[in-house]
Amino acid sequence: MLTPSERDITAVVLCGGLGTRLREVLPNKPKILAEINGVPFVYYLLRKIEKTGCRKVILCTGHLAEQVENILGNKYRELTIVYSKESNPIGTGGALRNAKQYITTNYALVMNGDSFVECDFRDYYNWHIKVGAKLSMIVKEISDTSRYGSLSLSAEGQITKFQEKVCNYKREGKFINVGVYLMDHRILQKIPKKLPVSLEKEVFPKLLSDGVFGYRIDGRFIDIGTPQSLAEAQEYFR
Repeated sequence: MLTPSERDITAVVLCGGLGTRLREVLPNKPKILAEINGVPFVYYLLRKIEKTGCRKVILCTGHLAEQVENILGNKYRELTIVYSKESNPIGTGGALRNAKQYITTNYALVMNGDSFVECDFRDYYNWHIKVGAKLSMIVKEISDTSRYGSLSLSAEGQITKFQEKVCNYKREGKFINVGVYLMDHRILQKIPKKLPVSLEKEVFPKLLSDGVFGYRIDGRFIDIGTPQSLAEAQEYFR
């Protein structure tokens, strides 16, 4: 089994959002510092990243960025931490493009900073290499995709369509994108320079014709983006 190493993969955490849905329970902190059983959420992500063999993580910060730097500094165990700061909201695509200057490896493992996925990232990396993907994302089958939007998969595991959030019964896809991506560094060049830009809405749909793959998981997907899901995360990590 291949193991991601410092030479071929850099982790990128997108954590510059304003966290408006959490304001009532988290008024003065960025989401990534929300305490889960007394531990800032970012530490759960960093521990998981470290287990992959990756040794460098880029935190794409924005709202209340100085709090993140003050708590974490430039090192966590075996991980070197680099900060890519945005002064204004530039979207997930803009944040990743902004971080491109710090990515010198063959691959980037990109993830949202407000969710946690039960998945062995090393297995995901091996699968990505095996299928010859340039861009892939972790996907999960759920019964109600309305909160997240959905996607459709072919029998070969290629994503054929993305569908925005809908509140009716015409949902064509039953899988959701859980916000973890593995991409060849050349994909970063395809992010438009115009800002703001969204990976999910503006970048990924345009790359479907080049082949975008979905790595299916059965494990839990923990999203801390709302007060209810934040409370559920407390219970999960306990």
